[in-house]
Amino acid sequence: MPARHIRIRLAGRLDEHTVEILGGWTEEVADATAGDRVEIVVPLIDRAQLDGLLAQLGGLHIDYDRVVIEDATTGV
Repeated sequence: MPARHIRIRLAGRLDEHTVEILGGWTEEVADATAGDRVEIVVPLIDRAQLDGLLAQLGGLHIDYDRVVIEDATTGV
C-alpha cells in the first residue's frame, strides 16, 4: 500500500510548535471559494490517528472545513 497523507484545510492558522506536536507541516493553498487557506498535512498511520487528530483540533478550537486522505506520491 502506498504511503498516504491526511490533508486538513483550516479556517485559521497554527503556530509551528503546534504543527510539530500534531506531527505534520503546513502548506498555503488558494481556494476559489474560500480564498487563501492553510492546510495541515500529516502522514497517515491509521483511522485512530485521524480520529485523534480531529479531536485535538477540536480541543484547540481550530475550525476546519475539509479533510482529504491522499496518496503521498501522487497527491490524489
